[in-house]
Amino acid sequence: MGKSDGTFETTSMNFDVTD
Repeated sequence: MGKSDGTFETTSMNFDVTD
């Protein structure tokens, strides 16, 4: 958890990370 403009799977939900 610390990707810029990336997507990571958490539990069973998709979060769009835009740092």
